[in-house]
Amino acid sequence: MGARLASSVPVLAVAALVGACAGPAGTACTLIGAEPGVDIGYGQVLRHTSGHPVTVRACVQSACEAIDVTPGQPAYPFRVGRAVVARHQDAPVRVRVTIRGHRGHLVFAGQTTVRPHQVQPNGPSCPPTVWVGRVVASGDHTLTAAPGPAHGR
Repeated sequence: MGARLASSVPVLAVAALVGACAGPAGTACTLIGAEPGVDIGYGQVLRHTSGHPVTVRACVQSACEAIDVTPGQPAYPFRVGRAVVARHQDAPVRVRVTIRGHRGHLVFAGQTTVRPHQVQPNGPSCPPTVWVGRVVASGDHTLTAAPGPAHGR
C-alpha cells in the first residue's frame, strides 16, 4: 500500500500544477508576459547615431544590463532589473541609461525614477501578477517615466 501511495504522489503534484494554471471556467493561464522589471525604450535616440551600431546600457538601482543594437535592427524595448522590481514591487526605483555609439562616443545619458505598476498579463482572474515600469530615452538626454508597459523584448 505504501508503494501505491508513493507512485501516485507525482501524478497528484502534476494535477495540482495544472489546476493552478487554470482561471475561471477552465481558462488557461500562462506565464506569458510574466517578467517584472523596467522596460527601456531607446528608439528615439537611434535617429541621432548616423546609422552606426550603439550599445545601450541600463541600470535599475544597481542591476545593469547592456545590449548592442546594429543599424536597421528594430528598437524593441528591453527589460532590466527583474529581481530588483520583483523585490520592491511598486516602490520607486532609480533608472539610468547610457547609449554609446561609434568609437564609444556618448550619444545619450539620462536618469529618472519610475514607480512600477501592477500588470496581470492574463487578465484579472488569472495569475501571475507582476510589476512593470517603463522609461523612454529621448534624443535630448532626457529619460522619462512612461505610462503603461511596453511590449517587445
